[in-house]
Amino acid sequence: MFKLATKLDLEIYNINVNTTFLNGFINEEIYMDQPKGYIHLGKLKKISKFLKSFYGFKQSLKTWFEKINSHLINIGFENPNAN
Repeated sequence: MFKLATKLDLEIYNINVNTTFLNGFINEEIYMDQPKGYIHLGKLKKISKFLKSFYGFKQSLKTWFEKINSHLINIGFENPNAN
C-alpha cells in the first residue's frame, strides 16, 4: 500500500490493519492467573507473565501506535498532526 501511494504521489490519511494489537511490546509487567479450562494439574499456583501486547489489553492500541509511528518517522514519513 505504501509503495503504491509513493509511486502515484498519493497522501495516506488513514490505514486499517488486522491483528495489529499483537505486534506491540508492553512496558509494564502484567501477570495473569491460569484461565479456566487451561489449568495444568500439579501447577495450580503458576501464573503467566506477558511479554508482548495481547488483544484486549488497554495498552494494546497505545503500544502498537508508538511502534508503527516511530518506524514510519524513521523511514522518512511525516506526521502532519504533530505539534
